[in-house]
Amino acid sequence: MTDEKLVFWPLLGLVLLSPLPFASVLAWSWAVMAATTGALLVLWIALVVIGRCDVAVSIRRIWLPALLFSAAALWIVVQLAPFTPSGWHHPIWQEAAAALDTPVSSRVSVNPYETGSALTRLLTYGAVFWLTLQYCRKRETALYVFYAITVAVLVYSVYGLMIEFSGLEMVLWVDKQAYRESLTSTFINRNSFATYAGLGLICATALINRRLSRLRMPDLSRREQLRLYLSKFAEREWVMFLVWLVIATALVLTDSRAGVLSGMLGVLFLVVLLYFARKRSTLGQKILTGAVAAAMAGILAISGEELGERLGRLGEGSALTRQALYSSALEAIGDSPVLGMGYGTYPDVYRLYRGEDSVFRVRADKAHSTYLENALEMGIPAAVTLFAVIGILTVVCLRGLRRRQRDTYFPATGAAATVLIGLHSIPDFSMQIPAVALTYCVLLAAACAQSWRTGA
Repeated sequence: MTDEKLVFWPLLGLVLLSPLPFASVLAWSWAVMAATTGALLVLWIALVVIGRCDVAVSIRRIWLPALLFSAAALWIVVQLAPFTPSGWHHPIWQEAAAALDTPVSSRVSVNPYETGSALTRLLTYGAVFWLTLQYCRKRETALYVFYAITVAVLVYSVYGLMIEFSGLEMVLWVDKQAYRESLTSTFINRNSFATYAGLGLICATALINRRLSRLRMPDLSRREQLRLYLSKFAEREWVMFLVWLVIATALVLTDSRAGVLSGMLGVLFLVVLLYFARKRSTLGQKILTGAVAAAMAGILAISGEELGERLGRLGEGSALTRQALYSSALEAIGDSPVLGMGYGTYPDVYRLYRGEDSVFRVRADKAHSTYLENALEMGIPAAVTLFAVIGILTVVCLRGLRRRQRDTYFPATGAAATVLIGLHSIPDFSMQIPAVALTYCVLLAAACAQSWRTGA
């Protein structure tokens, strides 16, 4: 049995199944994910030690993002440590000691258990990225990953469409508590599924580009070439375009304003990158650009009525809620801009900063901005360090796009996925959902692994 079958295929299966138990937001589901990933990482290390597999991508290739990721993780460990200077520790520990009239072990983090749990998830994402990076150095494996993600998103989209049109208003076996008129598939939150569907849509677009670029045309006039292109596409490639349309329809029916906009911009960014990847664009790329634009316009016209109404209410409802959450988050950041309050502790911190007129009287689980929430929890320097990891890996993809002579859709997809994630993280928290984070890590790792030339 090859090391791929022992390590990578189980890992990929874990990622593809992660949306099933409510996007792995429940403690037991992400705990299984973390334990399995840890076991696969240990197995990979053992296989390397005994010579059963090689390190396909040396740490020297990604030393800077690896160093920054390690620094961010180490700072989270410091937030957990009781032996740091007492002046660093959150005042809530002093209040707890006074209320209990007994000494307590204080820390920077206001909730060490939640900080430890969040650190476990972060390290899991890092392990998934590293293992995917190793195995996707092979072009065939990277291509398989793209197809696997596309098919998985298609399956979850079809399920979501079936539930939506049946009127069941359920998520798996549970009645919906929110978003009853929106498509959420196996996710609780429509915005998170919108991000997941957007990643699948970007993958599907990249695969359509690949298939179009492989069609060879005889030396004919442009009109005859176009006619032959369309006839061959209709004969052979219509299935992939149908897959694209199904995923795009599911995305629009989530009625997520930021999710749909971010997804569409991610796809458009991919198409633009592919269009200008070569000095001279091919007829297939021009067809892809026109087809994607026409399909987007058609889907929005047919399925976007509810989305249009929500876009017209940008100053109401959820937007006002976000403003209140942002105000409290900024206040908390101002009180501890360097040390933070503890990674993963936003719900606890919110209770300390909510006002009398707060929208959420008791609890808010997310700040509805990954950037603000990470700055609040980790402190600004550590949060910027973590963001820089993704930024540098995206630069790797962009450099690969410029250097590669073929298969430019690999690095272009990684960059486009980052645009989607980066934009949607401004008003929402999809990257804090394990199923979304896992899928993005695999996609970005596959793109980075194919950003270096063969033999380089």
